[in-house]
Amino acid sequence: SARRWTTQNIRTGKVDEGKLGLVLELPVNDPLNPKIQSITGTLKYSGLDVRYFEAFPKVTGVFGTATFSRDRFDLDILRGNLQDIAVDHGVVHMTQLDTDREQVAIDLVVRGPLVTALELVNRKPLGLVGEIGINPAAVGGEMAARLGLRFPLRDDVQLSDVRVSGAANMRGVRMKPGPSGFVVENSDLELKLSNSTLKVAGQVQLNGVPLSLDWHEIFASGQGFRSRYILSGDLDVDALERLGLPKLPFIGGVSETNLILTRFGDGRSEVLVSGDLSQAVIAIPHFGWLKPAGRPGNFRIGVMVAADGAYQVDNLTVTAGDLEIVGKAGFGGATEQKWHADFAKFRIGKTDVTGSVIQLPDDGFLVRVHRGTLDLESVLHGGSPEARETDAENGATSPVISFDVNLDTLRTGQQGRFGPTKGEARLADGALSMLAFQAGLPNGKFLHARYEPDGEGHKLEVQSNDAGQALVALGWSDKLERGELAISGKRKVLSEPLRGSFTLSKFKLSRAPALARLLQVASLTGIFDALQRGLDFTSFDGTFGYQDGILRLDRSRAYGSSIGITTEGLLDLEEDIADLKGTVVPAYTVNRVLGQIPILGPILTGGKDEGVFAASYGVSGPLEDPVIAVNPLSALAPGFLRKLFDVIGGGSDTKPAPSVETDSPR
Repeated sequence: SARRWTTQNIRTGKVDEGKLGLVLELPVNDPLNPKIQSITGTLKYSGLDVRYFEAFPKVTGVFGTATFSRDRFDLDILRGNLQDIAVDHGVVHMTQLDTDREQVAIDLVVRGPLVTALELVNRKPLGLVGEIGINPAAVGGEMAARLGLRFPLRDDVQLSDVRVSGAANMRGVRMKPGPSGFVVENSDLELKLSNSTLKVAGQVQLNGVPLSLDWHEIFASGQGFRSRYILSGDLDVDALERLGLPKLPFIGGVSETNLILTRFGDGRSEVLVSGDLSQAVIAIPHFGWLKPAGRPGNFRIGVMVAADGAYQVDNLTVTAGDLEIVGKAGFGGATEQKWHADFAKFRIGKTDVTGSVIQLPDDGFLVRVHRGTLDLESVLHGGSPEARETDAENGATSPVISFDVNLDTLRTGQQGRFGPTKGEARLADGALSMLAFQAGLPNGKFLHARYEPDGEGHKLEVQSNDAGQALVALGWSDKLERGELAISGKRKVLSEPLRGSFTLSKFKLSRAPALARLLQVASLTGIFDALQRGLDFTSFDGTFGYQDGILRLDRSRAYGSSIGITTEGLLDLEEDIADLKGTVVPAYTVNRVLGQIPILGPILTGGKDEGVFAASYGVSGPLEDPVIAVNPLSALAPGFLRKLFDVIGGGSDTKPAPSVETDSPR
């Protein structure tokens, strides 16, 4: 068999020199029939063409030496060529030649184009790289390798009879496309190959992302997985997206990331991504939360990809300080959604909820919160940019986001919170287009609000049977007690102010800095002292306009038995700045009785909501420390003369009040 294999596979070339040594036993009684005790020899050969497998290209131009004995034949190859691959050295050992189990072992040291090497190992009977999704024609780069082949010296050699081993250094490797569709560029790798496994390790650029690679390919069945890619590197969000992973828009900077991609024999794939976020920045501005670089944190993502390409995120975990997110996501599936994410835990700062996010077929989003505590302190008091402070962002539009919440607690500030709260909301192009909620207050009280389209624009309705508790729950003020509140308003288009009316009845007011300063300046010390204990008011009502954080009050009035106040002007709710004017009427009930005297009453009081004893005032500047001015002459004059001395708060009453659309206290 060995002689037949040799003479069939080595057909050309010549022996330049040969030496033969024999040790013979010559029987005395039969000298013509010697017995060979041993046989040895050496050869020098050149120009050999050697073929290993049927349909394989030959190794040509082989030069070298050989030794042989009774049971083996060894070739030492000095050089040769396999297509455009150079054979720098090699050995061929044919052994057990004195038996019927002859074997051959071939070890070669080669170098040349990687594409040629892959095309060769992909030929039958090997056919290795085609099974792992590599197209040799799409590969570039250079390699230097050691290749070993072991097989019986027979003509009918099968792949199962061949034992393959190899190791290679590869430089400048590029594949487009590469395994699993990735693009490989500018990569330096080391390869180890056997019949059952392929191992590749080194530095790789995958889809333009520099990574360390450890790749295992299993050719034998029943091993649990078929392919496994272990990748690691310092990645940012864009790099994760280029690798086809879910984008985490709230993570910035660089994170030390490990990625494991596993392919199974049944067509499934699994992706596990984990990362150290110590050097990353995580910012969630809507919750007023920031993790700077240098503080510990980590994340983990697990993605399962079915054989048909559908995939789902089985695990998404992000932890960093008081941030903890645990969830999963699915893609495709129900016809009413593109993908959905369910969060078993979403804790950030003082927010701790469960819920889900769904992307709808129209690219809008539906956010559902099932239970827990939602913290809106940063939204209500965090100074986030209002419409007037932001540009149109180059005309870009935002998706429609709908909210459906059912909370145990709604937190609004350090001391402010609501009890059980249900609500719905909708944002379109970044603007609120619908809001409806019902929030619980202590002692069975409530706050209801609804802002929604009504066919001719939007309307607003707000109701509460305890406005004082509602303001405390909102974190806005603790200076009001009790009070029944009703607000109604309307706007035709979002670019117009919201205009409407309000009524607050049966309430007590105390410790109001602006009102206290006004009473002091007006020398109404008795009422000032009463304010410290709390002033009871019968009603506070009026009309208003609101746009972009500016509230305009039109001749509103508040009155009780001790005092009456009229107010008009502007309030900047973002900066807490006032520009108001009006009339303060002490002993309001007495003045009101005088005003009802026929004929003489209107002359003395100056008309509705004014009195004989009254003063004009103006309030400007920060609400915590405003500038207060009172016209003392008007406190001495009948109502109709007071108009002559109104030099405070914007001049003549005949001058139009500033428009909420254009004027600002600043």
